[in-house]
Amino acid sequence: MKKYLILIIFLLITIGSALFISRVNVNYNLEKYLPDDSEIKAGLAVYQAEFGELSTATLSFDETDIETALIVKQELANIDNVAKVIFIDDYFNEITYGIIR
Repeated sequence: MKKYLILIIFLLITIGSALFISRVNVNYNLEKYLPDDSEIKAGLAVYQAEFGELSTATLSFDETDIETALIVKQELANIDNVAKVIFIDDYFNEITYGIIR
C-alpha cells in the first residue's frame, strides 16, 4: 500500500510540474539583480562600452565533408566582427589531421 501511495504522489507532482512548466520564466540577465550603484554594474558598463556585446554561436552541419566545412569556416572568418572560428583543424597537427581527412 505504501508503494502505491508514493507512486500516486509522484505522479501528481509530475503532472503538476508538466502543467505549470510554461509558466516558468527564466531571467538570463543576472545584471538586473544588481543594485544601480554596484561596482560590478559599473564595471560591466565600462566593459560593454569598450568591447561591445560579445556572443558565441555554434554551427553544425549534417553529412558534410571536411573540405566543405573548411570552406565554410573560411567564409565565416571573413565576416565582419567575427573574432574567431574554431574547427577541428585548430586542435590537431598536420599528421593527425591528415589521418582524419
